[in-house]
Parts: sequence; C-alpha cells; structure tokens
Amino acid sequence: MVDVTFADEVTVILPSGAPFHAAPHEAEFVAELSRKYTTEFAFQSSSDLSDLDRVILFETLIHRWGRWLARRVDDTGLPIDERTVGERIGSTSSELRQLKKLLGIDKVAREKAKGEGSVPHYLANLLERAKAFGINRERQLDKALELANQLSSLVTLYRNCNDDERRNLHVTQADLIDWVETVFVPEFEAIDAHFRTHAQKFWVRDL
Repeated sequence: MVDVTFADEVTVILPSGAPFHAAPHEAEFVAELSRKYTTEFAFQSSSDLSDLDRVILFETLIHRWGRWLARRVDDTGLPIDERTVGERIGSTSSELRQLKKLLGIDKVAREKAKGEGSVPHYLANLLERAKAFGINRERQLDKALELANQLSSLVTLYRNCNDDERRNLHVTQADLIDWVETVFVPEFEAIDAHFRTHAQKFWVRDL
C-alpha cells in the first residue's frame, strides 16, 4: 500500500502495519519488497512481521547506499565518503543475512523448501508421473489400434477364403488364435511391461 502524503515524500506501509517514509524513487522499491515477502512467505507472529520490516529497511539502505556509491554523491548531491558508505553496506549486509536466516527466508531455506519431501517437490513429481503415465497410455492405444487393424485384416482374409486357401495362407482359426497369443497379446503387454520396468519401478521405490 502506497499513500502519497507530500509532494516529495511517500509513506509506504510495511508488513507489520508500520509506516515508512520514503523518497518517491525508493517508495516503489520498498512496496515491491513488502509485496514479494508477504506473498512468498507466511509469517505467523507480530514479532516475525517486525523482523520482516527490518529486513526490508536493511535492503532499502543497502540499495540506497549502493546507488550513492555508483554516483559518488548522496541524494542531496553532496559528495560521500566512499569508504564509510562501503563499510556500512558490508555491516548491514551481514546483519541482513543473519536476520533472513533467522526468519527462514534466506537462500538455503528457500532451496530446502523446494527440495526433497517438500510440497513443491511432491507436486512436481506428481505432474511428471502423470505425464509419463499419459504417454504410456497413448502408446498402448497406438499399439492396440495397429494390432486391431492387423487382426481385422486377418479375419477378413479368413472369411474370404475356403479351407484350402486358409491353410495355405495360414489364416485358419488355429492360426488366428496362435497369432493373437504370440503376436497381439505379447506386443501389447510389452508396452506396459517396459513402462513398469523403466519408469514405474522408481515410483514404487519412492513410496
């Protein structure tokens, strides 16, 4: 939430509800930090929100001092002591890292939240497995259509032939049954067997 109070000053409401008076060029930076942290993380206590306010203030100061170093002057246009400003950035950055670690919003905590056993990891695996299962079903359907067309052709040939022709062309009833048992069923089942052996076995291992 950003509320302009003066022509040259903007009041930004921090996550705890506390106001922060910022120059116009910093207000958007502060507001975006507040939005990002409160959207990506859930804070349960008022003390956590107060600590989050400090995180945002520290990041704003580092942003401000970094801009000063780049320009070699402060926001009023006066020259800065670059060494002193650099030291401020270093000490504040150190405090910021500790505070983020305390709140569980540092890089290590974020990576851990996305890692093994986390909800994002579970959902990503679930989506990947659903996709693999769908691909397997499509392969089964393709093979079933291919084999069904072959069987249909063999049955048509059987119907259009007399007994001698059926024996010569190997389309007797016994031949058809043998084809189903030795070709149709094995080729169709091979697809699912390959899926269970090369993909699904890893799913079972994860359970």
